[in-house]
Amino acid sequence: MPQLVWRRLSVVCAAALALATSVASSAYAAPTLPKLPKGWFVTAEVLYGWRSVGSDGDAVILANPGPGTIYSGGDITTHGRFGADLRFGYEDRNGGFEARYFGGFHWKGSSDLGSPSAVTIAGYGPGATSGVAASLDSRLNTVEVNLRKPLKQPGFTLFGGVRALSFDDRFTADVGPDRYRFDAKTTAAGLQLGAEGRFSLLTDNVGFELLYANIDVRGGALFERNTQSFATGATTGGSNGSITSPFAEAGVSIGRRIGPYSLEGGYRLFYVNRIPTGEGYTSDATATGSTNNAPVGHSLLVQTLTLGFKGKF
Repeated sequence: MPQLVWRRLSVVCAAALALATSVASSAYAAPTLPKLPKGWFVTAEVLYGWRSVGSDGDAVILANPGPGTIYSGGDITTHGRFGADLRFGYEDRNGGFEARYFGGFHWKGSSDLGSPSAVTIAGYGPGATSGVAASLDSRLNTVEVNLRKPLKQPGFTLFGGVRALSFDDRFTADVGPDRYRFDAKTTAAGLQLGAEGRFSLLTDNVGFELLYANIDVRGGALFERNTQSFATGATTGGSNGSITSPFAEAGVSIGRRIGPYSLEGGYRLFYVNRIPTGEGYTSDATATGSTNNAPVGHSLLVQTLTLGFKGKF
């Protein structure tokens, strides 16, 4: 009799445990991720990028009396800043389109330059009895729309379209009680062509892909509209101009595909050959003694680390 009771009790406990396990598995199962209709794709990446410009090293603020340089372009370290790379589009074997945003960077920094007796900046020779400080504020945003054409080789695509850019670069010098502000703003639009390819890097013993690499390049020309403005107290200056500049961009990433989704991490660079900068504007004004000169272009290089996900359906 006791053995029969224990057997029945064991059966009941086993059934209860199985039911509890089933309920728990259902309760904590991973939610099903949403899917777009077939042919659509979306990419969202976080970027950490830093910039360098061709005006680095140019004399910006001079000692007065000279010779000597108090501040040169690039003396302020802006460090890296976060941005985003967002893409959305549709593609089938006949072709497709893509809309993309790349940017969101806001670099800034400042530097205390000590207390020289006086300095020369943009043709002015102010005293600096309470010290000299400099600051930099820079923002970059771009958007683009492309038409895409897959090649016969799987994983390879050609694309081309239009791209717009906004670059706002400001240099400010506080000399004693006086503030000198130099703004270089650029809006631009242009055409671009590019290509991308996907390569399998690692597979298991049955051919299932474990890791892949993705490489893309694009380049073209930007038709810029440049505005420079200067202000100190009630005194203002500035100029307008236009520059046509080539640009290029390239990226490489390594990813792991999970169903229609992928996790990717990599490196990307963006380069504009000629674009005005705040430090470049100040350096030119200091060299010529005028804040009304035509805008002068300098190179801009943005390097980023990338991390994000991609969905292709």
